[in-house]
Amino acid sequence: MGAKGILYVNSDGNILASPPKVTVVNTIGAGDSAIAGFIYGIYNKLSVEESLKYAVASGTATILQEGTALAGKREILLLLQQVSIKKIWLKNKRP
Repeated sequence: MGAKGILYVNSDGNILASPPKVTVVNTIGAGDSAIAGFIYGIYNKLSVEESLKYAVASGTATILQEGTALAGKREILLLLQQVSIKKIWLKNKRP
């Protein structure tokens, strides 16, 4: 979803993870970085919400890099707390 973030959908509910507003330098590798961030969270037994935060922070940090450079851990951690998490529900699905 690009600048809108990542939408996680399953039968338990839907979660929207939104990135902070930043100035895009380059989008190369952003999706791959987001997937890597999510896998990092799941591998380290973090919650889905925390894993989504890592995914969005990783993708966002990568779009701030010049050329084809990927973001490093430092850049990702700086953005991590700026990612917002919101549970959303479809019209006919509520807890």
